[in-house]
Amino acid sequence: MRYYICRQHPTVEGPFDPTAIASLARSGSIGPETLVCPEGEQAWRPLGSVPELAAFAAGQPAFAAAIPPGHAGGASLQSGVDPEIPPHWARAQRPSRAPLGEMGVGTAMSLGWAAFTANYWNAVAVVGILIGAQFFVNMVQSFGQHLAKSAGAAGLGVALIGTSVLVSALVFFPLTVGAFLFGVEAVRGRGTLATLGRAFQRVFALVLAYLLWCLGTLLLALPLVVVGLVVGMVVGMSAFTTGFRGSPALVALIIGLVAAILVPMAWLAARLFPTFLLLVDPDRPGLGVLQAFSTSWAITSGHALSIIGLAIVMGLLSIATFLACILPGIFLGYPLLITTYGAAYCLLADRPAVVPVHPGG
Repeated sequence: MRYYICRQHPTVEGPFDPTAIASLARSGSIGPETLVCPEGEQAWRPLGSVPELAAFAAGQPAFAAAIPPGHAGGASLQSGVDPEIPPHWARAQRPSRAPLGEMGVGTAMSLGWAAFTANYWNAVAVVGILIGAQFFVNMVQSFGQHLAKSAGAAGLGVALIGTSVLVSALVFFPLTVGAFLFGVEAVRGRGTLATLGRAFQRVFALVLAYLLWCLGTLLLALPLVVVGLVVGMVVGMSAFTTGFRGSPALVALIIGLVAAILVPMAWLAARLFPTFLLLVDPDRPGLGVLQAFSTSWAITSGHALSIIGLAIVMGLLSIATFLACILPGIFLGYPLLITTYGAAYCLLADRPAVVPVHPGG
């Protein structure tokens, strides 16, 4: 049997086989009070209370001599080198909840609808606050652009445009994340308007994560765009010289090139969509930016298609309700979008952990 170990909150290491744990105990890295959990279980207990491992922690010569120096069994530990720590599972303890089910478009929409109906007016109020904040940012930006074109107030106009950018990054963006966190908490049965303010406690972590997100998207998209432009130019010139412009083959090729660019970006967005919520989730306090990215990558594994499908369905619903005189979007489409994405997050983040939940809160 292999075991996870916890030497320092919130890091979980392993799993290691008993020979690796014996090596750690012999080096003094762990002791009888170090918390361990058998692989596949959720219960943590002191290493000294596990019969199979107690002798290692006690440092009995018979067991210490059984492990050749420098040998650590399955973990391949070297002297003085700590075992590899999987960063996406370094996290705080989450409250125990009954599993909501497997991630899927239907399941997320069903849970989102239940949370929407149970928290209707709060959800509408959240949407109203978002719309008001966006309107304010747009007004400041528009006024700044107007003044920037005026010879006598160009400086003030530029200042207002810069202010609108700062307000958007430091106020509207965290407010948007807080709105989706409201959807998460609504699914968990504890959604309140005060949830909106939690994102402001980690505003700089959110902005840093957003910049890294944009950088990653740019690095992914740039080669695809370059290839698409080159191939498109070659095919376009060939079609022009041969008189086949607008042919079905050319149209199909252009559609294929666009898909080759959009599909990887959609897949990346699906794998990383929980990142911002992980940073502000009260059940995961203090999660670092890089840990949030790696945790998002881990919990969305195998679910990218479901997330993309959900995004398409909810996007179409939001557009349809907005075009229907806007009011249905405010009172139905957008609030339901928030709670449905909250449900999707809960289906991914609140399901039974692949590795044990960290002990000690």
